Amino acid sequence: MNTALCKFILVFVGVNGSGGIVVKKKILDGGIAELKKKINVLLEKTLPYIFYRYIMILYRRMNSKDKVWSYEEECFLKWRPFSKKKYCIIRMEFPVYSIFSAAKRYLFAAEYVRSNGMYPIMDLEWRSDFKKGILKGENIWENVFCQKKSRDVLREDATIYVSGINESFNWCLPETCADINHDATNYDIHATEEKWRGYYRNIYKYVKKYWKFNQYIIRETNRKSTEIFKHKEKILGVALRENFSGEFYALIKNLGQRKVYRNHPLGADVNEILDIVENCVKKWKCEKIFVASVYSDSIKKFEERFPGKIVYFERERMTMAESIARINSRNKFLEDSMGEDQEHRDRSRRMVIEYTQETILLSKCAYLIGAKSGQTIAALSLNGGRYKDIKVLDDKRHIERY
Repeated sequence: MNTALCKFILVFVGVNGSGGIVVKKKILDGGIAELKKKINVLLEKTLPYIFYRYIMILYRRMNSKDKVWSYEEECFLKWRPFSKKKYCIIRMEFPVYSIFSAAKRYLFAAEYVRSNGMYPIMDLEWRSDFKKGILKGENIWENVFCQKKSRDVLREDATIYVSGINESFNWCLPETCADINHDATNYDIHATEEKWRGYYRNIYKYVKKYWKFNQYIIRETNRKSTEIFKHKEKILGVALRENFSGEFYALIKNLGQRKVYRNHPLGADVNEILDIVENCVKKWKCEKIFVASVYSDSIKKFEERFPGKIVYFERERMTMAESIARINSRNKFLEDSMGEDQEHRDRSRRMVIEYTQETILLSKCAYLIGAKSGQTIAALSLNGGRYKDIKVLDDKRHIERY
């Protein structure tokens, strides 16, 4: 593209943060605005994606000379138009995205990025770490998954495009959505019993491509798997997700957190699940029950109900009362969620690693009962339709993204 045409694009086409048209009302009437919209769409369709994003960002900066650009916004860390190497750093905020909610979103985003000629690099960080600079904080993704190392990417003579924080939420190809959900607008993976075997078998091809666990996770999970599954017993996996239960929600006094939890499923209480498990153990003739739980109280309840049948992954747990006390301490909770508290960060790092191993072990069971949650969806996806049978527990709120 020649210089004159670049200048025309930058002068004539205004954009907002998502790449749409900015209408300068003082000088444009409806006809010119419509023309600009058509030109913008034409440029997006005809220009290489990376060059299009570069033009849009450049224009915004040219027209906002006095603005201090936030670390949250999209940018080009490096612009090397003649290099064949092109990376896209996909930034997501932890714990807004937990490890598997980020992972399922990554399946769609990575396909989108590759289709636009870039190699995806996942960057899952605490909000406080993003302020340090691109890839300067702790990348929680790499505590679980392996990918090209950030330090190696930064040294390369390559174009490096950086997404806005959480901007990739709706990055998806209609083709990917249609392949997974038979709906070009549905960019989620769901916990479902409807034609579940084929559904998760199809998703597994994306899982193999993008969920590459690091060597530590693989080694430790294999070691624990040998202990739990060594007798070839028929094991029922149960994914509880107790903090999506009615009893948990009733104890939350923090109004902000009550609002957050209303956007998540409302499932059965542990005592209700115990009855469901008992029926399924008889129906499926299971010899052991692998319990995936957040709270130690739940393990105790299962052991009392099914003595000698319970196995679980030894991970750091708290009681439900301890969890509720932390959530209801508003100031402390907000500080923790931003990643300012080092003790909380260290504990969260351990819990993410342990939670991942527990989820992989769930995927190795013969049967699965799961509350609607990221863990249940991850276990089903990792299993790839190989369970003998499954039961997905009801969500009283009917949250569609689950």
